[in-house]
Amino acid sequence: MNRGRRITAAAAAVLVLCEALAIATAQWLMGLVVRAQRMSMAGLSTDTIAGTTWLGGALLGGLLLACAVLLLRAAVRDRLGGRPARAVLASCLVVNAVLAVLAVGMVGWGGFTAAMVVFGLVLLVMTAYPPEPPVRPGEPEDRPLPHRPDEAEDGLPDRPAAPAAPDAPDVAVEPAGGPDRPAAGPQGAAAGEPVAAVSATDR
Repeated sequence: MNRGRRITAAAAAVLVLCEALAIATAQWLMGLVVRAQRMSMAGLSTDTIAGTTWLGGALLGGLLLACAVLLLRAAVRDRLGGRPARAVLASCLVVNAVLAVLAVGMVGWGGFTAAMVVFGLVLLVMTAYPPEPPVRPGEPEDRPLPHRPDEAEDGLPDRPAAPAAPDAPDVAVEPAGGPDRPAAGPQGAAAGEPVAAVSATDR
């Protein structure tokens, strides 16, 4: 599963990068056409229209370029990032949704399909990576990515561990007469212990 989401993130990064270049190039060419034709609209000068067109292309291209960098980072490091990264990718989703709607009338259903493919890939990447917990003070930022409860480190479901065998109780072997009682016999007599003699008359 980790390899699959990395491939998805890399594909999304390539498509978003191509989209950023295409939008920036189109806006630049539109600005050149406006200046060449000396167009004006609603009392705005040609330079104002051309500058606004270039500024919009630069903003959209920069936003999509930032999204491509974040997706490429996720593909390399297998982690998406915190809330700022998700906010940038969410804005990329909004831009692609608007472009898909505009592409229906300007380009056709082909442009709508291309924009929705990019939209779906970015959304799939955001759902494939779980949100990371906030970094606490003194905790390193490069923490391992949290896995789902039913997912192991290699992407396979966790198998229940076999129950451990109960430990055998420790049994201490003591002498027959007790721990503090010396053994009877000649050794006990030699140590000074009196040995009772049983005569034939005591029986």
